[in-house]
Amino acid sequence: MKDYFSRELILQTFSIKKTDQVANFDLLRNKRAVEFYAGKRLDGKNNLKIVTGACRKILDLTRTIRVPIDPPVQIEENGFVKMYAGWTSWIVERPFGDYQSFQKWVKLDVQRLNRWFPDVFFLEKIKNDYELKQNLLGDTVLMWTEAEGWFYGPYNEAGMEYFSYLWYDDPVLFSEWIEQRFRQKKIITEVLVDAEKFPIAFIGEDIACKTGLIFSPWMLEKEFFPRLKCLIDVFNEKGVKVVFHSDGNLMEVIDQIIATGANGLHPIEPIAGMDLEKVRAICPEEMILLGNLDCSQLLPFGSRKEIEQEVKRIVDLAKSTGNIIFSSSSELHDEIPLENIICMFEIFETQRKR
Repeated sequence: MKDYFSRELILQTFSIKKTDQVANFDLLRNKRAVEFYAGKRLDGKNNLKIVTGACRKILDLTRTIRVPIDPPVQIEENGFVKMYAGWTSWIVERPFGDYQSFQKWVKLDVQRLNRWFPDVFFLEKIKNDYELKQNLLGDTVLMWTEAEGWFYGPYNEAGMEYFSYLWYDDPVLFSEWIEQRFRQKKIITEVLVDAEKFPIAFIGEDIACKTGLIFSPWMLEKEFFPRLKCLIDVFNEKGVKVVFHSDGNLMEVIDQIIATGANGLHPIEPIAGMDLEKVRAICPEEMILLGNLDCSQLLPFGSRKEIEQEVKRIVDLAKSTGNIIFSSSSELHDEIPLENIICMFEIFETQRKR
């Protein structure tokens, strides 16, 4: 059991105040770990309470609370057929069959989005969902995530091939499409942001892979970073801190990320070459770094000794340099053995109080 106040620790950390221990953050998406820490079996009826109950016992900060879906189901959304299984979803069928029909679909989507404005019921549903989850989480802080998806959403829907073709063939339509998706998220942010209830926001937009950027720096400079900065400015003006997330090696654009005014960076993926000590030295002192414990190789396959060494390394660096929140490099997923998750938290709890 935690013998401190998570919310107070998180707020102090993001206010760049000296704390007596290191905070943690993660996504708990491992059925066995959820049941172990909640002390209850996932039963399909009370899953939200069970998942949030597990999170509140071991996490100071989290985001995007979901419950596992079993058995898998297919759902049609805006012409896309999606498969939902476990903790995730993916597209299995798109409303276009070739590049020409995709271009036509994008034009229609732009027209639809241009007419879009949220009604009160739409906004109330979002607000109520977050408040319900935060209430269930208790002192564990839930990050606001409604400002993400304006960039990865389009390339996920299009598929990387068509997305790239559109950028090359029709940059005006491409930019208008991204702008309309961005506008949607910006409006929601301006209307619903509440620094008292949700003091930390999370904008996840993957722009890199393990070997480097997915997109050219020039394209990101034109289409991505100005919009990211605009969103961060909206949050910061209202007193909300923002964590920017992208998997992969971000070293080529780390200066551009800093220039957006992001208050935090996640997940500092070690297997992608993101060295936590180096990133800490490059980033401003007031930028919080979250992550760096590898969840793709170390946590699924590593020994207790290997996990212990890495946890100690990250916590020691957090104590010596400050402004680091301990976290996995993405999430605690179902492929990680329960004993390794228990090991990680046991070692972390021991080390962060020393």
